[in-house]
Amino acid sequence: MEASRDFQVFRLLLTRDLKETYVNTALGFVWALVLPLAILAIYAFVFTRVLQVRFPDAIGAGFVAYLAIALWPWTAFADGLMRATSSLTDAARLIGKVQLPLHVVVLSKLTAVFLLTMLGYGLVLLVLSLTGTPVSLPGIPVALVLLGMVFLLAASLGLIFSVTQVFFPDLRHALPALIMLGFFLTPILYSVDMVPDRFRGVYQLNPLAYLFERLREVLLTDDWQLVIGDGLVALALLALLAIAVSYFNRLRPRVEEFL
Repeated sequence: MEASRDFQVFRLLLTRDLKETYVNTALGFVWALVLPLAILAIYAFVFTRVLQVRFPDAIGAGFVAYLAIALWPWTAFADGLMRATSSLTDAARLIGKVQLPLHVVVLSKLTAVFLLTMLGYGLVLLVLSLTGTPVSLPGIPVALVLLGMVFLLAASLGLIFSVTQVFFPDLRHALPALIMLGFFLTPILYSVDMVPDRFRGVYQLNPLAYLFERLREVLLTDDWQLVIGDGLVALALLALLAIAVSYFNRLRPRVEEFL
């Protein structure tokens, strides 16, 4: 019964978040399609015409495709984490009036960002395929599994950060800097193979580094099967989620006092 109620609340909050994103715009959800294509065109021009960046020879695709495969999942992760982190404080007035399952508030914000960003991601992959990049169709189901792991990581951190920000508001100011640092420490503009050997051990601690490299493998090459490493990362992320839920539940009873 409680699970059914939580799902209904989640559905209502998710629908509201999706509508509010574009409700005041003339083109509505068309922006979810136009923006990814515009961003892809800008990156293509800047990196290939202005900077004349070349893609690592190991993959065999263009740099724009190499960048796009990781950039959109990173955008979903970063934007989703930002929205999830501020979700409880942003909904303080609503939470004070209506008894809401707080974890649903956090996850609805995160899910809305992921759904909209993944819509653009699908369009970007289609455009890449139509313009000559050999996107692997058999790799798409595996890519969905990997993207699910990216969501799992964002959900875990979102639960931890959202309840922490209630008690430590300074997190709101520190998080953008942490996300920017994470962007440069994650192989989005470059490959892990380009990192000096003495630093590679640190990169292996970043699950996004593994997941983004795997996304490039399954979507840009014929190596699209799940491997043991995928399972190990999934188990680690499930363990992190269990820790996050425990931490969230422990602090949840005092949240309304500080909102």
